[in-house]
Amino acid sequence: MHKDKLPGWLFAICAFQLLNFFTLQTIAQKANDSSKLDVLHYSARIEPDIVNGTILGTVAIRFQVNQGGQYGVELDCGSLTVDSVYAVNGPIPFAVMNGQLHLEMEDSIKVNQTYEVEISYHGKPPNGIRFFPDLRQVYTVFFTRQWLICNDTPLVFRDWSQPTTDDRVLVYYNGAYVLHLLREELGEEKFREAIRIYSQMYFGKSVVSANFQQVLEETSGRNMDVFFAKWVY
Repeated sequence: MHKDKLPGWLFAICAFQLLNFFTLQTIAQKANDSSKLDVLHYSARIEPDIVNGTILGTVAIRFQVNQGGQYGVELDCGSLTVDSVYAVNGPIPFAVMNGQLHLEMEDSIKVNQTYEVEISYHGKPPNGIRFFPDLRQVYTVFFTRQWLICNDTPLVFRDWSQPTTDDRVLVYYNGAYVLHLLREELGEEKFREAIRIYSQMYFGKSVVSANFQQVLEETSGRNMDVFFAKWVY
């Protein structure tokens, strides 16, 4: 492994902020009513080059659409460079314009039918990711489309119709900050061991915060109730 690159699994965990500590393999995004695309599942592998501030990624996206009769699908790609797009039957023609990735599907898209594509890409994100070469760390901040090709539809919370800038900063930074505090609390060795065990145990499964807490406690031999009460729940 290159000394200036994080392990893929560790970056993926940091990248998705572990809001409620979802496993990467089962993160699902429901589009709002104004979107035609409903993403059911992401499976991503992202390799950051911390020194050069670049990323190399592959993401598999499983989705449905709520309007049929169309042949194209649009995803958000920011300033990323798309290298290839594949479906089950082979490569898919695509075009990139104004931060949008347009996929030309082989047949007319049917409502509620599930589709899956795999997209390879690379880039040097102008924002969305903060690289810290001296610390060998990387964090994501807003602008998901700048580091992951996705349906970048904002999440809408029932009682959060007009979030302030401070509200957004709290939500986006909180997950990474909690992980940083956990690493300080447990120490580097126990923290990495717990993340490894957790990732392997729940790969491809749905989880809740209690699952993550249990792994931390079993790995470290410590009770984490106070920490989770303060920083998670």
